[in-house]
Parts: sequence; structure tokens; C-alpha cells
Amino acid sequence: MSEQNKDGQTERILICAPFGRDSDLIRRELQGAGFTTVEYQSLEELCAHLDEGAGAALIGDQAFAQPGSVGCLAEALAGQPPWSDVPVLVITSGGASTANSREAFRRLQSLGRVTLLERPLRPATLFSSLQSAIRSRRQQYQIRDYVKSIEESQKALRESEGRLRFFIEHAPVAITMFDREMRYLAASRRWMELDGITGDVSGRCPYEVFPQMTEAWKEAHRRGLAGEVVSSRSDRFELPDGTVTWLKREIMPWYTEAGEIGGIFVATEDVTSRVRMEQHLRESEKQFRTLANAIPDSRMDGGSLWLGLLVQPALVPIHGHNPEKRGGLGLGECAGSRGSAA
Repeated sequence: MSEQNKDGQTERILICAPFGRDSDLIRRELQGAGFTTVEYQSLEELCAHLDEGAGAALIGDQAFAQPGSVGCLAEALAGQPPWSDVPVLVITSGGASTANSREAFRRLQSLGRVTLLERPLRPATLFSSLQSAIRSRRQQYQIRDYVKSIEESQKALRESEGRLRFFIEHAPVAITMFDREMRYLAASRRWMELDGITGDVSGRCPYEVFPQMTEAWKEAHRRGLAGEVVSSRSDRFELPDGTVTWLKREIMPWYTEAGEIGGIFVATEDVTSRVRMEQHLRESEKQFRTLANAIPDSRMDGGSLWLGLLVQPALVPIHGHNPEKRGGLGLGECAGSRGSAA
């Protein structure tokens, strides 16, 4: 059914009373009461225009005497959108009912929102019934508009999510996006390469993908979901194949349009080379200190090469240098010390 909002188009009364002067009389009464009306000579014609907009259908029971009329109306009503249920009011003939009329009314009741108005019919009763039908129809239009707004919002959200997914997927850095249940929403290709992941992880939980993930990482995720920005310079992380890497990590929450936390972003950088270099330097320094402390003789010949990186504690009483001084002695200082001692 079309969603027109022209003057009276969606609230017009479709009239089908093909015998006698019923149609003309009804039309004049309704127009005098402020209703917009359209007359049709058969149910087939009415049904053909039903999708152009209607507040209600007012039908005289004589119209159902035409072969296939009930089936025609049933098909038209069945073709309505899910939100639509056009009210149908049937004006019945007075007197005793017949087997045919009872069968027709039984079939009508199965069509949906059908109201029977028995003759003789007072104008006030007709107006009241149609006004009630129009109010019901307006509620249906409100549902239609609400459903449409939701569909448009969902479409905009899908488009927005699609753009975000594309951006994340092609980002030159390792980024992942999670919802509040810690399910993957998106992941960059760089992240998948960094963590050795193949295939789509959307909808999965990182604790399932990385069962060896430490409690410290999980706690950082919980803090992010609570609204905190969590950063670390280097965290130990074990890949599924057992390889140990070191990652610089930043976790930050992302928010919905309502201002609520929708999940977290996690950005990581592989700093394994830097961490291993630092470890190597610390080990080298330790070895050098051990070597320097082990030198038994504090005297140096003129041809000795003194690197001056550290001061041997045994030299302090002789040369008078501060053991707290970082960087040790340069070649000139060593030579100067020798001269003064001499």
C-alpha cells in the first residue's frame, strides 16, 4: 500500500454500495460530516485502488452478491504491508439472515478488521463507527512511520558500520573493535598478520581465539569496558603457535549515539625487537660490571686501553672518583688521574 500523505488520501472512505441510491446517500451524508469519500461500482474496482490509500472501506452487503467478490477483497487485504489492516465496515440488509448471507459474513470475519453495521442505520452510528476506524488507521500509520524510521536508522547504521569496517580492515596498524560482550566487530589485516590469524573472527571472543590470554589482558579489557583508557608500553603475549611477542597496547572505549559504551577499540604495536634489544643491553651491562669488578690490579700502564664505561670500586680510593658518577671515565680523565697519582 502506498504511503501517500496528500490531503485526505490516507484517510479517505472507499464506498461500494452498487444497488439503489445507497451510494449517493452515503456519500452525501459522509461529505456533509467532513469525510473524504470515493465511490466504486464494484468490489473489484475498489480493490484495484485500495493501495492508493484508504482510511476505511464502507461496503454494502449487496456488493458480495457478485461472483468472486469475497475472494477479491480477501486477496487485496492479504497484500497489505505487515503494519496495515484497513478497517472494513459492511452495511447489512435488515430482516432475517439467509444461509448465503451467513456464509458470506463468516468469510468476511476471517478477513481481518471487519465491522458489521445493521440497517436501519442512524447517521450518528455510521459517523461514530467511521471515526473509530479512522483513529485505528492513524495508529497504523504511526506504526508504519515508526517502522520506516527504524529501517532507515538500521540502513544508516549498516552503511556506517560498513565504512568503519573498511577503514579498520585497511588501516596500516593493528586495530580490533569489540562490542560489550567482547565479540569481534572488526579487525585490521595488519592485526591478523601480527597475531597469525586467518579467516573471519567476527562474532567470536578473543578468549576463544587466544585461550592462553593472561588474566592481566582480560582485566585491561574490563577496565576499557568500564570507560577507562588503558595503555601499556610492553606486554608479553603468546601467539597460538607458542611464539612469545611483546606488544605496546592501548585500549579505549567507543560510544553509541545514546552516549553509552558500546565496546572497546584495541590498538597494538609489535615492540618485540625493542624489548629484546633492551634485554640484551641489560645483560651486556651486567656482564661488563661483573668483569670490571673482577679486575684485581687498579694500576694501569701507559699503553692500557681504558674504556671508561664503569668505575671499578677498587680504583676509588686511589683516584678519588665518585662511584655514583654515571658513564665512568673517559680516556683523558684516566690519563689525568694517572698523572696526579704519579
